[in-house]
Amino acid sequence: MLYLRRTFELEHSIAKANVVLVGIPFSTTEIGLEVKHGPVFIREAIKTLPGYDEKLKINIFTKLKFCDAGDVDIVPGSWKLTEERIVDSIRWLLEQNERAFFVFLGGEHLITLGILKALKERYKKLALLHFDAHADLLKEYAGLKYSHITWAYYAAKLGVKIFQYGIRSTSAEEEKNARELKVSRNIEEASKFKGKFYLSVDLDVLDPSVASEVGTKEPLGITLSELFEVFKKIPMERVIAADIVECAAKSVNSNSANVAANIFKRIVGLKLIRGGFEHAKS
Repeated sequence: MLYLRRTFELEHSIAKANVVLVGIPFSTTEIGLEVKHGPVFIREAIKTLPGYDEKLKINIFTKLKFCDAGDVDIVPGSWKLTEERIVDSIRWLLEQNERAFFVFLGGEHLITLGILKALKERYKKLALLHFDAHADLLKEYAGLKYSHITWAYYAAKLGVKIFQYGIRSTSAEEEKNARELKVSRNIEEASKFKGKFYLSVDLDVLDPSVASEVGTKEPLGITLSELFEVFKKIPMERVIAADIVECAAKSVNSNSANVAANIFKRIVGLKLIRGGFEHAKS
């Protein structure tokens, strides 16, 4: 018998997996805490995560096939080169298994822009379900066009419809841009959208008492239970990929990494019970 421990107890090939995990440890434009180690510690939290979800009454690890594809080899200091590597990597992953559900671990929120750019090539009608404390809708910040504070503006410019939830830190410019770009702050309206969804969860959507190690903390956030209640309202069966970003964990068994692992489990679990996996085990 083989006694080797990886992220998942039983790992499958990319081609055969239902769920594929990918890390993107980019943190170049982050103005808060360093988040490049987020993928490392979220993986460590997933390793000790019980697969059974008491609320959903299922065990995702016995029903689905998982694969950890590793980290995108980012270029520190260069978003342009890193974005090219993100896009190329996702193109390749989709060639290996276009039916897999991809979950990306960050890293700063700018990585979502690169992911959406790649997915938009395949899914012409794509919407973003954006959970965050910050609107991230500036055109420019500190002389940078692309940063973790501007990415959502440029995602909308790609033709991605945006639905935001949890925003509590914004500016007059961002509110103006939100109106011009027709960004919706009513997540329940998402069910009316006819197309596929990408789900992005910035851990700072949660209150700092729930997730303390994040890039940029904001008070008066929601609880994990409240986040999971909102997840029930979105069409998870049409979510084709997701990310969990801005984890600033610095050690194993950290608060934010454990929370991120549980968010991962609930997203996959909800997609499973909604019939979002064609080839789940019976």
